[in-house]
Amino acid sequence: MRVALYARVSTNLDEKDLKNKDGEAVKRQDPEVQLIKLRRFAANHGWEVVAEYADRASGADDSRPEFDKMMRAAYRHEFDTILVVRIDRIMRSLSNLLNVLNQLQDWKVGLHATDQQIDLSSPTGRLMVSILGALAEWEREIIRERIIDGMDKAKLKGTKSGLPIGRAPTFKPEDVMEAKRLIREDPAISWSELSRRTGMDRKTLRRKLGDLKEELLGSGQSTSLAHPQKEGGCI
Repeated sequence: MRVALYARVSTNLDEKDLKNKDGEAVKRQDPEVQLIKLRRFAANHGWEVVAEYADRASGADDSRPEFDKMMRAAYRHEFDTILVVRIDRIMRSLSNLLNVLNQLQDWKVGLHATDQQIDLSSPTGRLMVSILGALAEWEREIIRERIIDGMDKAKLKGTKSGLPIGRAPTFKPEDVMEAKRLIREDPAISWSELSRRTGMDRKTLRRKLGDLKEELLGSGQSTSLAHPQKEGGCI
């Protein structure tokens, strides 16, 4: 049997465009991961791979360059079935997915989702796709509603961006006051020691009190409590 392989990832960004907070390159999603699995599946079944297609685009887009190219080839019956790892690699919208399935059925071309073990050439397979597609749409709508609810709540709280409100601080105002007192007594005190003595996270301490610590260190300020001495020499 002649098969075509189709892979899709959601991002269309290259590795150089993806950076973490430290400016380092982050590995992008790669459709090759899906294609490797599909090639292995085809080889295990003795099927001939005649074409491979891969898109970097959202599954909500019903028109994608490689997908459109594959569908034109399917119309010409250049292969007998299409292999994907999961149904959502083809379409995220149930109505669009069913439209694609009807087209493929008219053209006598099958669709096989390897990870879900679904063969759409059978009535049972088409039923499973309808169920999975409906559940996927329902899940997306629930997520969308939660995001909107969170933004509305944030706006009511007065945030300018309308972004969801983050977690409440895990420290108390008196913890910050104690940390300031310790820094003024000894500007050279380590963040780890401050964290141990106040119970505050080191990153939070750096963010809130880093300027104070640098200012005191730069001025060389310290009190007698920081470096106590006895008469006649160091203790």
